[in-house]
Amino acid sequence: MVGGHVTESSVRRALALILTLLLVAVGLIAGTPRAGAIVPASVQTFQGRIGFYNASTSFMTGACSVASSATINLPAAPAGATIDTAYLVWAASGNTADTTATVNGTPVSGVAVTDFFDPTEGYFQTRTNITSLVTTAGGTFTIADITSSTGAPWCTYSTVMKSATIYVFYEDPTEPVSQLNFYSGLEIVYGSETTVTVSHGPLAPSATGAIEVLLYEGDAGLSGSRNGFRERFRVNGTVTSSGNNQWNSSTGTAIDMDTMAVPAGALTAGATSTQLRMSSGNDFVLLSSFILESQIQAADIAIGKSVDNPQPDPGDTVTYTVTATNNGVDTSTGVQVTDALPVGVTFASAAATQGTYNAGTGIWTVGTLASSATVTLTVVATVDAGTVGNTIVNTATKSGGSGLDVDAMNNTAS
Repeated sequence: MVGGHVTESSVRRALALILTLLLVAVGLIAGTPRAGAIVPASVQTFQGRIGFYNASTSFMTGACSVASSATINLPAAPAGATIDTAYLVWAASGNTADTTATVNGTPVSGVAVTDFFDPTEGYFQTRTNITSLVTTAGGTFTIADITSSTGAPWCTYSTVMKSATIYVFYEDPTEPVSQLNFYSGLEIVYGSETTVTVSHGPLAPSATGAIEVLLYEGDAGLSGSRNGFRERFRVNGTVTSSGNNQWNSSTGTAIDMDTMAVPAGALTAGATSTQLRMSSGNDFVLLSSFILESQIQAADIAIGKSVDNPQPDPGDTVTYTVTATNNGVDTSTGVQVTDALPVGVTFASAAATQGTYNAGTGIWTVGTLASSATVTLTVVATVDAGTVGNTIVNTATKSGGSGLDVDAMNNTAS
């Protein structure tokens, strides 16, 4: 059966593993049957009004045969969106990782990771940034020149595999404010479970989220438990799906791209990390990559600035008025605004509707600023002698605050 271990092969594999463990126990084999497993680790984190999509292809032409090339039909980015980053990930059966490939004839190279079921049965995955090759128009991408192994032991165990996936991350002003955590690695999961804790910004109240998981070798004909584990994905301990055959090569031969909503109640407002647990029982699979999308707290601190006398004379008093408004949906704590008086004026006094102003450092410590709230600072100064004909510019800038600020363009005013 293409895409996973057949029942007979599973029995033979189990016997081989038992024999290997016995040999290890008596000292005839050094080390362990597993070598080089890479638990998915952080590749890149995105925050803001960000979205993503992807497309995959399988090179499989039979249980023990693969094509020399395969095509990915990549959708276009949404109208008005700007592509931020694109990655190509390819994977195959083989003991030697191939770190090079071609994309529409253009050579690319990347960083490879490997995992081995035993010293003779290995798998690899390579990842590379192809942002320069991807445009908003999407299009057809032919992936080729990847070396893989199709003979024994992979053919024996029906685990020949070869595939490629393109991930696209884009900015879009219509997207909700969120954080995307892109993790990648390569780990065999077979009668076992792997756990990853993802760090992110403080989660928004009533935060929702989604997970997309890429894995290889799922088999529609294999399910059930092994060592007490089944095919499950959990978010903070809550199961995302109750199905018993979640890893089933539904995307293509020997490849799964599964999208799951984060269960209601699994995310806690204000939390800065989320635990993900993926398991498989009787089905031998390779966990490749996942994306966690979660809604995080987002403020938008806008700074305003005005002066009562834009053309003063030396000796005149001027009053600068600074405002800080939170246009975002969430409260921001620890807000600070820096308004250091420029050369040409001398500080006289200051008053704030909230917080305190330090004339020596120019820092206005605002503190907590709720959604839609506005606070004001007035600074009175005297124009110095000898400034006739000079231009005096006073600038205020947001210099601190918790959570994501979704619009950095309005953080400064003069």
